[in-house]
Amino acid sequence: FLLLFAFFDLVGEMSALTPVYGMTQAAAYVAALAPSHLYDLLPIGVLIACVWVLSRLAIQSEFTVMRTSGLGPGRVLATLLGIGLVFSLLTLGLGDYIAPNSNRLADWIKHQQNTSGAWLRDQQPSGQYFIHVQSLRAVDDSVQGVHIMRFDAQGRLSARIEAEHGRITPAGWLLQAAHISTYPHAGESANGTPIVQEQAAQYLWPTQLSTEMVSTAMVSPESMATLDLYRYSRHLEHNKQNARLYDIALWRKLLYPFSCLVMVMLA
Repeated sequence: FLLLFAFFDLVGEMSALTPVYGMTQAAAYVAALAPSHLYDLLPIGVLIACVWVLSRLAIQSEFTVMRTSGLGPGRVLATLLGIGLVFSLLTLGLGDYIAPNSNRLADWIKHQQNTSGAWLRDQQPSGQYFIHVQSLRAVDDSVQGVHIMRFDAQGRLSARIEAEHGRITPAGWLLQAAHISTYPHAGESANGTPIVQEQAAQYLWPTQLSTEMVSTAMVSPESMATLDLYRYSRHLEHNKQNARLYDIALWRKLLYPFSCLVMVMLA
């Protein structure tokens, strides 16, 4: 099944070949997707393997001999569930650690991760912040194409911060060559108060948004680890955003490894 999926992926990549994205990159991209396919295929693989093994035992009358020797159905099921538990742990490890990282690697190979960036929201005492980040490099916690908009309690735009690049630090986001626009209040704008424009070589924007939060917002929920899903879902709820999609993905991620145990019982 894994080879079949890889073959289909490789055929699908043929139409995307360019002088920059050649056959070597396409093969690496397909290889990076393999752990994600393996994560999806493990339960059905466990079912087919168990049915095949048990049928072979039945055909050769070995299962009948074991039953007449005192082996009860409960003990057979307990033995198979022990094997299924091993595959459940393997599925959990694939879904939480290997597959998310390999999917990010696949996006990096095909240069897909930074096409549209990510939108985030941060609720602070000074107001609501809506942030757009074009790309993130997690190696050195650097962000590119940062746009930050602050809204007051009445929902009016009060400030806008733009920076080509910056770095995420524990104290906040340290933006380089920042352009800051401060808008007047409703009463001041009626009196003709101008927009204040500022330039700052370095500007520290205080926030609790971490590198993990930004990185999580740039990938699909299916490609995220369980802990990342939980943290991002709580972050969305704290900022009064709809977290239903991430909650569903979280519960699926938690329950999916147990499907290997279900497949063993079906076999």
